[in-house]
Amino acid sequence: MRVLMLKNSEEVIYHPDGIEKFITFSSWTLLVNVIYFASASLVQTLDYLEISSPHILSQIQVFTFCTGIAIAFLTATIVRHIILPNEAKLGRNSDHMFLFHEQVMHNFAAIFLAIELIILRPKLIPEFAIFGLFLGVIYVVFAYLFAYFGGGYLAYSFIHPKPKIAPFLVIGLASVIAIFYTGLWFISTLEQVLAGILLSAWVILIVQFKPNK
Repeated sequence: MRVLMLKNSEEVIYHPDGIEKFITFSSWTLLVNVIYFASASLVQTLDYLEISSPHILSQIQVFTFCTGIAIAFLTATIVRHIILPNEAKLGRNSDHMFLFHEQVMHNFAAIFLAIELIILRPKLIPEFAIFGLFLGVIYVVFAYLFAYFGGGYLAYSFIHPKPKIAPFLVIGLASVIAIFYTGLWFISTLEQVLAGILLSAWVILIVQFKPNK
């Protein structure tokens, strides 16, 4: 992957390993989705066994669903409408963006959570948009700590601290997550068939499984 070095702002190709993989926001998308489905499965299993599930488990499920669906839709949108077009514009090969693990992070996360929203109809609360703000801030803090005290690079140029507008871009990232959640919350308040149509159309507009020819 291409990363931006903190000191000289040069773009280099680097292959992160271990915890370094969480320098990309899509890795956070995958992590949150894994935690959501794991907690949801555990709650269902405990209910089936007629065992009372811990309240903290339900709280984790709510938090990860609300943040997970927002960042999954945002990630898919950024990949399809910003990253892939930029790669094509620069004449770069983007085949690696369509490998299976990349598809899971960029496409399937949004698809699976959209299905959850349509079929299970969880009761979303607009105030939960604040969760997206928190996650956005946490990611940026992690990225800066890693850049300054770890790898020395950032995954995205827009969070590089050198430009004067960097703080506004960081705030913008967190705000966009909240905005995406708000849009998904609004759709969830509609009648199920209409919500399903709108959500399906939204998913179709943001996922991409093959490179543009």
